[in-house]
Amino acid sequence: MACEYINNNENIAFVFIGGSIIKSPDFHKKLEYIKMNLKKPLLLFAGNSYQINLNVDAFFIPFPLNTYDYNYFHNELLRNAFLLSQKPVYITGYLLLGSNFTSAYILSKAYDISENYDIILAFVKFCEIMKFSSIYLEGGSGSNKIVSIELLKFISEKTKLPIIVGGGLKNLDVIENVLLNGADYVIIGNYIEENVNFIKEL
Repeated sequence: MACEYINNNENIAFVFIGGSIIKSPDFHKKLEYIKMNLKKPLLLFAGNSYQINLNVDAFFIPFPLNTYDYNYFHNELLRNAFLLSQKPVYITGYLLLGSNFTSAYILSKAYDISENYDIILAFVKFCEIMKFSSIYLEGGSGSNKIVSIELLKFISEKTKLPIIVGGGLKNLDVIENVLLNGADYVIIGNYIEENVNFIKEL
């Protein structure tokens, strides 16, 4: 049902699958089923090595920026370098700017920089230098707080890289506000899982 709707909705550009914590034994079977029934590009947003699977169109890899543990990112890439080389790979600069109690925060060992615009701007310029595909501003998976609109405006005025916003997007007004104020794409994950019919409202 969801795949059919996505296939017929011109406002949906692509589908992410993956996340910070996925250890389900049937994850790869579900991924195969989705790939078979989806006509839109399927990108694997791989938060850990368990999720790597070639049954996707491309890999979308988050490079954690405000983290105490850069080794995690490098180790995961090295562990999966051969498989990752089999498909297009897009690296996004990943800034966690939300609650310290989300799974993304815990796994990436992030530190909060949401109030420090100078550091955020430095990270944005780092993404440009490294030729990353985009910048991902994340409030945290399952978060009730979205990325600051003021901060979103600030970043969008400082870079030409596409900006992706995720976390806390739970109604159409909020999504529209985010898109009108600098976001090029929005990611809606947990809320759709909890409210399947929401996808029909988009």
